[in-house]
Amino acid sequence: MSLFRIIVLLLSFTALNFAQNVGTWKNYTNMLNVKESVLINGELWAATGGGIFNYSFSSNSYSTFTKSEGLSSHSITAIDKDNSGRIWIGTSEGYINIYDPSTGSFEKILDIFKTGKSKKQINDLVIKNDTVYVATDFGLSLIDANSFIFLETIVKFADLPAEIPVYTIYLSDRIYLGTAEGVAQSINPFSNLASPENWEITPLRFSGASLKINKLILFDNMLLAATPKGIFKRENGQFAEFAYLNFNVYDLKVKNDSLYSVTLNTIHIRKNGFDKVVFRDADKIFNSLIFSGDDFLISTNEGILKVSASDTLTITPNGPVTNTFLNIATDKDGNLWCATGKDSKGKGVLKFDGKTWQVFDKTNVPEFKTNDYHNVSVSADNTLFFSSWGFGFTEYKNGKFTTFDTAGTGMVGIPDHPGFLVIYDVQKDSKKNIWVLNFWSADQQVLSELTTDGKWHHYKFGSPLLPATVFSEGLAIDQFDTKWFIVTNGAEKGLYYFNENDTPDDLTDDVWGKITLREGLKSDDINAVVIDKRGEMIIGTQLGINVLPDLQNISSLRSDLFFAIREQAILSVAVDPLNNIWVGTTQGVFYMSSDGSRLYEHYDVSNSPLPSNTVKSIAVDAKNGIVYFGTEFGLASLTTLGIKPNEDFSDLRAYPNPLVLDSRNNNTVMIDGLIQDSFIKILSVNGNLVNKFPTFGGKVYFWDGKDLDGNLVSSGVYIIIAYDEEANLVGKTKIAVIRK
Repeated sequence: MSLFRIIVLLLSFTALNFAQNVGTWKNYTNMLNVKESVLINGELWAATGGGIFNYSFSSNSYSTFTKSEGLSSHSITAIDKDNSGRIWIGTSEGYINIYDPSTGSFEKILDIFKTGKSKKQINDLVIKNDTVYVATDFGLSLIDANSFIFLETIVKFADLPAEIPVYTIYLSDRIYLGTAEGVAQSINPFSNLASPENWEITPLRFSGASLKINKLILFDNMLLAATPKGIFKRENGQFAEFAYLNFNVYDLKVKNDSLYSVTLNTIHIRKNGFDKVVFRDADKIFNSLIFSGDDFLISTNEGILKVSASDTLTITPNGPVTNTFLNIATDKDGNLWCATGKDSKGKGVLKFDGKTWQVFDKTNVPEFKTNDYHNVSVSADNTLFFSSWGFGFTEYKNGKFTTFDTAGTGMVGIPDHPGFLVIYDVQKDSKKNIWVLNFWSADQQVLSELTTDGKWHHYKFGSPLLPATVFSEGLAIDQFDTKWFIVTNGAEKGLYYFNENDTPDDLTDDVWGKITLREGLKSDDINAVVIDKRGEMIIGTQLGINVLPDLQNISSLRSDLFFAIREQAILSVAVDPLNNIWVGTTQGVFYMSSDGSRLYEHYDVSNSPLPSNTVKSIAVDAKNGIVYFGTEFGLASLTTLGIKPNEDFSDLRAYPNPLVLDSRNNNTVMIDGLIQDSFIKILSVNGNLVNKFPTFGGKVYFWDGKDLDGNLVSSGVYIIIAYDEEANLVGKTKIAVIRK
C-alpha cells in the first residue's frame, strides 16, 4: 500500500472518528472498593462501588464497565456467573444486568427495580444449574437463567415478618437463607418454596439482639453463620458460638477440608480444630475471598489482592480514588482537576489528562497540610488554586506548589479556632492579583488580596452591609475587576459585589453592595455565579436562574429568562466556548442557549450515563470539546462541538483530503480552524455555489459532501470559504472529491 493511501486512510479515520465521538458519554468512577469477584476462563470479574472491572491474567490488561458501557448502575452489590459464561450483576437499586463476554452485550432485568418496594437492593446472587437465586431487601426471587423469566418470588418465611431482608444464600441439599432474624431453611429442598410452611427458622441472637448474617456455609457437617460478632454454629436447633467472637466475619469458604474465614484485614484457616492466620494486611479492609489454584484472590477496599506463595499483587484499574467530585475545573491544556472533599473525607486533588488519573495528597506533596481540598480554580494564566478545609489554600504554578495559611498572610480562621482557615475560593483578576474568599473569618475580613508586589490586603465589610460573621461561598471576578461573592447564612444572605478601584490602600473609593430578593433575585439561596462570554452574569439559585446583563447596573437584573428551568434548584453552571450554558440541578443537567430561550437537551439518570441527578459541579474542556459533570457517585463526560475557536482563519483546513464519496458510507469532512460563529460556503472551481451553512460557533464543523439539494457532489476540486458575519475575516482552503 502506498504512503499516500495510508495517509488518506488515517485522515479519513480521524475525521470520521471525531464526528462519531461527538455526543459520546464516558463515566469515571472509583473501582477500588471491591465487594466480591468471580473467575471465568482465567479472567477476573470484580463487583465494585463504581461498576465492574475485568482483569486478564494472561495479558495483564483491564476493561471497565460503567453506565457509559451499558450498566444500569455503578453501585454493584452482587455478582455471579452462569453455565454459559455470562456475568450476572446485582445493584443497590434492584437492577439485574447480565453481561455476555462473547458478544459484548448487556441484557437487563428491571422487574425488581420497578417494584413499589422502598428497599430493593440485590444482596446476593447464587446460580445453580439454570436457576438464579436472588436475595433482596424484601425476600428471595428465582429467575430462569436462559429466558430471564421470574419463576417465583418468596416474601414470607415461616413465622418471620413478611418482606424481611435476605442477605445471603447458600445452596446445598436444600436452600439456606441468612435473614435479618436468623436462618431460613427450606424443608422440601427446592419445591413449594412460596409456602411459608415449607420454611423453618433458626434464630441467631447475641446479647439479646438479632445478628445480620454475612455468609452461610456447611463445614464438618455443621451449618456455620458469619456475623459481625463472629462465627456461630447450629447445633440442637439453635446457634452457639464457634470462632472469632466479637470479630466481624465477612466471608467463609471451604477448600480441601479446611475452613477459610475473612475478618477485617485477616484470612484465617481452620482445620482439624486448629486455627492459624495465613495472611494479613493491616492497611486494607477485606470483603470476600475466592481461590485461583493455590492463590488467594481477596476483594478489599483497595482493589483485589492476589496472594501467592512468592508474592502479593494488587489488581485494580487506573481511575479516580473517590466517587465524590465536589468541584472540578479544567486548565488550558485540557487537564481536569478535581477537589475531593472536606471534613476529613478528602482524598487530596486529582488530575486527569484524558487517559491517566493522578493523585496529589500529603504523601507525595510536602506542601499539602491536609487532604481536605474542596474547591479548585484555574486562572487565565493557567495558575491553579486548591482551596482547603482548614489549612488555607495551595497555588500550583509552573510545577511548583505553594501553600498559604494564617502564617504570614494576615488571614484569620473561624471563630473559636482562628488557626483553622477555611478558604472557599481563589481567583485572579485582570492584573494578576490573587483574591481569596475566607469562608468564616472570625474578624469578618471576607476578602483578602495578594497583589503582584507580594503584599496582603484584607477587606472588611462593616455595618450595615455585613454586620456579622458570615459564611461566604463562590467567587467570580468580572471584566471590570469587580468581585462577586455569595453569603449563605442568616439575614445577610445574598449576592455581594466589591471593587477597590485598583487602590487597595485607599478605602474611600471602594464600591460595594448586595443583591437580594428586594432587587429581584429569585431566591437568596445562591449556589453558582458565572460570567459568560458576553460579560453577563448567570446567577444560579434554589428557584432558578437570574441574569445580570449589565454588571454596572444592578437594576438590569432579569428573572424572565431560562424559563425551562424555572424553580429548579440550581447547583452548578458552566459556559462552553459557544457561550451555551450547562446547568447542573437536582434533576440532572440542562443544556441551553446563551440567553436561556432554548433548551437543547435535558440529561438525567434515565436517558444518560449520569451517575446521579444531583450534579454538583460542571467543567468545560475548551481545548477538546468535553464537558465534565461531577456528582457524589462518580464523574461523567460528554464530547461536544464546543471547542474554543481560533482568532483567525490562518489554520483553516479540511480533511480527509481527498474525500472519497460513497452513498453506502458515512461521508464526513471535518472543517477545522474556524473562528467564533463562522459561516461556510462550498464553491466549485468555476465559482458556482454548491452549499452554504452556519457553523454555530465552534473551532470545527462538518460537511456531509452534499449540495444544497441534498445530493452527493460530483468528483472534482471544491473551494471551502469560511467567513465571519460581516465578512471582515475570510479564510479559504481546497478539497478534492472522488465520487465512487
